[in-house]
Amino acid sequence: HLDLDVVDSALLPAVDSPAPAGLSFDELRALLVPLLASTLAIGLEVTIFDPDLDESGQQAAAVTDMLVAAFEASGHAALLPDLRHATIRETAPGLPVAPPNPAEEI
Repeated sequence: HLDLDVVDSALLPAVDSPAPAGLSFDELRALLVPLLASTLAIGLEVTIFDPDLDESGQQAAAVTDMLVAAFEASGHAALLPDLRHATIRETAPGLPVAPPNPAEEI
């Protein structure tokens, strides 16, 4: 579970509870990489982002870029659909989390 209000409000004001002196995107990515690389991690829920406060979609793109970079650095980029530079309006409906596992269909 990742609440995006941990990011510094100067970088990401489109959250429910913005606060100064939070993490940079690079700091958050560095924190996420070992967590995502762990065999104990089975998912990631990202919350507290408010797209109504991000009319241009630039903040959503920055969050998406950071998450993709964290997954790539963790060695689990294959689990992601191609979302780099997508906007929240393009990805929000039915956003896939991971491709289907063929072994589960048997």
